[in-house]
Amino acid sequence: MKKVFKWVGIVVAILVVGFFALNLFAPKPANVEDQEMANAMQGMYMGDSTQSDLVETEKGIVYNGKVVPVDTFYYSKDPTLTFNDVYVKEGDIIEKETILFDYKIDDSIDSQIQVLEKDFLNMKQDLDDYYTRVENLKQEIAQADKSDKVYVNYLEVELNNASKHIDEVKVNWINAEAKIEKLKEMKTDGKIKSDIGGLVYKVNESTSIDPSSKTGSAYIVLYSTAKKVRISVSEYEYQLVSPGQDVEVTIESTKKTYTCKVLSVDLMPNNLETEDTSYYNVEIEIPEEVPYGYSAIVTVPKQ
Repeated sequence: MKKVFKWVGIVVAILVVGFFALNLFAPKPANVEDQEMANAMQGMYMGDSTQSDLVETEKGIVYNGKVVPVDTFYYSKDPTLTFNDVYVKEGDIIEKETILFDYKIDDSIDSQIQVLEKDFLNMKQDLDDYYTRVENLKQEIAQADKSDKVYVNYLEVELNNASKHIDEVKVNWINAEAKIEKLKEMKTDGKIKSDIGGLVYKVNESTSIDPSSKTGSAYIVLYSTAKKVRISVSEYEYQLVSPGQDVEVTIESTKKTYTCKVLSVDLMPNNLETEDTSYYNVEIEIPEEVPYGYSAIVTVPKQ
């Protein structure tokens, strides 16, 4: 009987050892709880880390960008003037100083200017008369009997009035000059010309205007023919880019690659009002042959 118990004990011991060996060396199922525990342990011993969207290659850090115009001009109608006609349409490529649209000019502008210019002659004569009057009154006051207070007081009042008239004529003179300048501007501003040569992107004839959008509220939107690529870099790579720096730009659709210079790096982030990581706009030159809106891959070399 003792031998039987002995053999049973041996068998049990073998089974227990086998069970622990199986659990020790056999692969464990990768269930969710096990994976979460492994991640937590790794974070404790190796430090927690977050994945980044940053793409790096042997050449440098890669960004996605878009081809946009270097300059955009917005032309709105003056509600105080009477609109006449428009002389461009969407899609036109125009030269600098091209007439975009104009206003109907008041035919009486020239006559109003002539009347004001003639008033200048009258005002000049008035000034000469009052200046002479002032000098004469000053002499009379100097020569008057100071004991005759009534007469001296009369001369001083007249002198004060003459000086006051001089100031009034000067004010009228300035106002007349301003009116003439305004009338000339109205006559000149009858024709609204383009500040640059470029593409007429938008002629907004719609009555539903979006005041929150420059493109939606302007009557005409003009894009420059000169173009640039705009990318956005985070605060962690901000020091890697600077104006004048060479970067590699590849146009996705054409597969053409250019070596271009960084034009500018914004000082303020484009998401300043958020609590997220700050991102800054960086603008890069691109040949005019590349169409507006094309997607670009920009590689900034590592420093």
